[in-house]
Amino acid sequence: DTGARGPAGADGQQGIAGPQGDLGPQGPQGDAGPQGDAGPQGSQGIAGPQGAQGDAGPQGPQGDVGPQGPQGVQGDAGPQGPVGPQGAQGDTGPQGDTGPQGPQGDVGPQGPQGVQGDAGPQGPQGVQGAVGPQGPQGATGPQGATGPQGPQGATGPQGLQGVTGATGPQGPQGATGSTGPTGLTGPQGPAGPQGPQGATGAQGPQGATGPQGPQGPDGAAGWAVVSETGVFSRGDNVTATSHPGGGHYEVTMNFNVTGCAYYVIPGDTGVIDPSDNEGGYARVGQTAGNNQKITVLMYRQWTVRWDAPFHLFVTC
Repeated sequence: DTGARGPAGADGQQGIAGPQGDLGPQGPQGDAGPQGDAGPQGSQGIAGPQGAQGDAGPQGPQGDVGPQGPQGVQGDAGPQGPVGPQGAQGDTGPQGDTGPQGPQGDVGPQGPQGVQGDAGPQGPQGVQGAVGPQGPQGATGPQGATGPQGPQGATGPQGLQGVTGATGPQGPQGATGSTGPTGLTGPQGPAGPQGPQGATGAQGPQGATGPQGPQGPDGAAGWAVVSETGVFSRGDNVTATSHPGGGHYEVTMNFNVTGCAYYVIPGDTGVIDPSDNEGGYARVGQTAGNNQKITVLMYRQWTVRWDAPFHLFVTC
């Protein structure tokens, strides 16, 4: 067994490291002696080569969880995943309420000024200005006594025109005369270009519903299916049918047919025979002298009448 450790001696100079010897087998661990006083630290020696890794000791008990560290910096966003397949179209939702009316747009710029009209006639001359002040008068001599007035002598001949004296100073400006009448207004200039359309203003309130107009007269209508012999088969608003002659038929309605429209075509009174090749055409119009009767003329050819059933419709 190892004895008590003596005090550490002073460190000597580090010798040159010798070659690494082979690692001998590890001996049993001796009991640890009491710790001696630490001697002064010597200079660091050159590290020898690392020995072989020893077997790992048994894991110690789990230590307490330390306090949470500060939040790390946000990592970059990962790439976007592929777009999934489109889902089925949903049902259309109900129509939303109409939004409020937008504000009124600004007024467009004013068009250019029209051409100036011709000047009106000049007004009358203004009032003559006041006469300027007279120059100073010379000193007046003493007045002699006035003698009696003698009789007026005859007017002598006119003397020669004297030389025109120098023009006196101009008097002050006279007062401005009254304004003459306004001239006629000149023709209006062409209209400037139209400004841009402003936004539509808010819709005004709906006006009150006007009174209902009087009921108009009911339109009249009727129809008839008539056999080739002129016998009434069926119809509406028909009072009588007749067959006055070959291809000539008359149908009387229970209303005034004047000004109405009449439609007539050849047609059987019942089931038609598909093998029947006979055909024709018809003419129709109001019967002369009777405002409730309609005449029907049936033709096999342009000028050949024949008896045939028909369908008639009248509307007014």
